[in-house]
Parts: sequence; structure tokens; C-alpha cells
Amino acid sequence: MAIRVASDITHGSYTMLEVEAGPRSGPPLHVHQNEDEHFIVLEGIVRIVCGERSEDVPAGMTLTVPKGVPHAWANLSDAPARMLAIFSPGGIEGFFRQLPAVDRNGIEIVATAYGCRMVGAPLHA
Repeated sequence: MAIRVASDITHGSYTMLEVEAGPRSGPPLHVHQNEDEHFIVLEGIVRIVCGERSEDVPAGMTLTVPKGVPHAWANLSDAPARMLAIFSPGGIEGFFRQLPAVDRNGIEIVATAYGCRMVGAPLHA
């Protein structure tokens, strides 16, 4: 995961991450309290669950998850996938900067500090 545009550059309007997802990877079901999340799939196919909806989103397509809606994404294929994740408003990049230094038990604590709550298992589990 790479931070491509930090919120300090956009005056807080948005944060953009580039995600390279290996086969059978993705975060657990979670909820963002502070920001909408916009996915733009660049390569591969990514399954995105948004509330009760589940879609396989191919390269060139987008999907938006409104804040407060449980969601998760996963690369369920055997090939890598790549996408942009745009969070609006910005500010959540601090979570992603801290993520590499946190063990599995500490992820929820850091996520909570950024208004993100884990509510279920990963889609690839």
C-alpha cells in the first residue's frame, strides 16, 4: 500500500492510496465513521462487499462506500490486483502509516483512533 496523495496536500479534502493486493488478500469487514471510500480498480478483479451488496469489480470500474456502511474488499483470484482507494475527507493516511509497526492485536486500537471499527472477518477467510 502506498500513499499517493496525503490530506495535507488536498487541504483535508481527500487521501489517495494505491493498493497492490496479492492473491487471497484483503482487510476484514469494517466501518469508517469519518469518510467515504471510493475504489477504482486498475488491474484484476476485486470483490467488494458494501452493506448487503457484493460485487466483483473489474479493472476500469469503480465503487463508492458511504461512511458508516460495513464493507470489505478482497482479491479472490490467483493473480495480483491493483486499485486506488480514495478517502474523503482525508486524514486516514495516519492509520496506514502506523500499520506496519502494529501487530495483529494492535490494529483495532489504531483503527479506532482513526474512526474505523472492525465488524467481521476478511472475505478471503
